[in-house]
This record gives sequence, structure tokens and C-alpha cells, in this order.
Amino acid sequence: IGNEGAKALAPSLAKMTSLIELRLGNNIIGEKGIEALAPSFAKLTSLTELWLQNDQYDPLFRLFFGWELFGEYGMKALAPSLAKMTSLRVLRLEGNRIGKEGAKVLAPSLTKMTSLT
Repeated sequence: IGNEGAKALAPSLAKMTSLIELRLGNNIIGEKGIEALAPSFAKLTSLTELWLQNDQYDPLFRLFFGWELFGEYGMKALAPSLAKMTSLRVLRLEGNRIGKEGAKVLAPSLTKMTSLT
């Protein structure tokens, strides 16, 4: 779906507050797409699985962002939403270019994600 598809999907996702699983892997969603989706993710507080990459693991309460195209700007948009995803048990970010600045923005969110194992 790319960035444009993610932007189009974002308003509908925001209304799906009972959603527990969302798989958007293999969609080449970059920073602009993540920025568009991030506010919607913040409203998905029941979400236990969110896939945004091409990972073959069987998830349970996992968030995979491996090998997507976003970097520090995408993480800056996403971090506040992650803080509200308290049901997530696994967060994987391999293959992204979040850099030092993205990590600094992510760190406070991690302290609120109390279900992470």
C-alpha cells in the first residue's frame, strides 16, 4: 500500500478501537506512512499484535517493525503511540534506521510499555 495507502487507511483505523490484531507487513510503508498511522495506533489500546514488516514468526502480543523504511522521523511520530500500547509483549525494531535521536525519543515510551518481556 505504500505511504499513500497508509495515509488513506489511517482515519478508518482510528475508529477500530477494539481491534486486537493488525497485519500490514509487506506493504513498503515508509516514514510518511508511519507518521500518518501513528495517531491511529494510539487509539488502538486493545491491540496485541501489530505487524509492519516481513517477519515469519508466529506472534503473540508482538509488534514487529523489522526491515521497514522508516528512520528517526518515523520513530518520533510513532513513539507517543507506542506508550499507549500497554498490551504489547514484544517490540522488535531490527532493520530500521531510527538512529540515536529515534532511540532517545523511544526510550520514555518503553517505560510505559509494562507488558514487554
